[in-house]
Amino acid sequence: VFLSLVCDSSSYNIVLGPGSLELQLLIAKISAKEGVTTFCQIPEGNGSSCRTLLYGKNRDSKEGDVQFVENLEDVGDAIKMSENIIMVCDTAPMSESFLTAVLNRSEKCKRSILLSRMGISRAQKNLFGGGKEVAMRECEDTVRKEAANRGIELSIVRCGKLKGGGPGREGSDFGLSKVYYDGLFEMEEAMVTQAYDKFTLGGKSCFLGDPIDPGNTFMQLANKGTFEPKLDESSRIVTAGSVVAAALYDKPVEFTVSSSKGMEPPDMGEWKDILSNLA
Repeated sequence: VFLSLVCDSSSYNIVLGPGSLELQLLIAKISAKEGVTTFCQIPEGNGSSCRTLLYGKNRDSKEGDVQFVENLEDVGDAIKMSENIIMVCDTAPMSESFLTAVLNRSEKCKRSILLSRMGISRAQKNLFGGGKEVAMRECEDTVRKEAANRGIELSIVRCGKLKGGGPGREGSDFGLSKVYYDGLFEMEEAMVTQAYDKFTLGGKSCFLGDPIDPGNTFMQLANKGTFEPKLDESSRIVTAGSVVAAALYDKPVEFTVSSSKGMEPPDMGEWKDILSNLA
């Protein structure tokens, strides 16, 4: 049944990882919109809720929708078929054992795209902690090594503190469905999220490599209630689009996505220009 759903396509991506599920779904949705058969690994038994989050309530499945994979057998089959493996590690590192299992099944993989966080390449333990960030840096190092050993290209995209992620303006479908907004019960967060998806969708603030250090906890708390662009923040929608752009770009690239004003996120043609002009 699984194979019968996808046998007519010639290009495949899979999105997986320990990172935020909303971001994985967004990346998969944008990838599928670009005409690529896209698999997204989700927790078992969550197919209905994930579909609703992506496409809204009471919507029938359509050709070209994201294909959810839940059990290990289907995940393994999807990995074998995929030219691009997108690993979402924005909130946590991928374990070395899981990474090895994924790459060992990657018979057709040409490129891995790792989504990480700003400043992770310089992460060090300190008096206030930093262990999680160090583990994420070590994950980056392991992905580099394992990809190189297998002759797989590697692109790394780094984001800041994430905001937004819903459909945007009335009649738009930039991000997740309106159900995403319905699940935000804190008034300030709901208002900032919806404003971010209307006014902070620009792609102008992208930088080669990993040049931005995230603000401290006090700065992040101070900026919690604003949708104004901040250097160490990123739009979920723009970040997701940048990851798909990295998968479709003609060479591997490593860059950071910050935030900027904009009424619409970049399309793939605009992303190509942005990536070709990184400096």
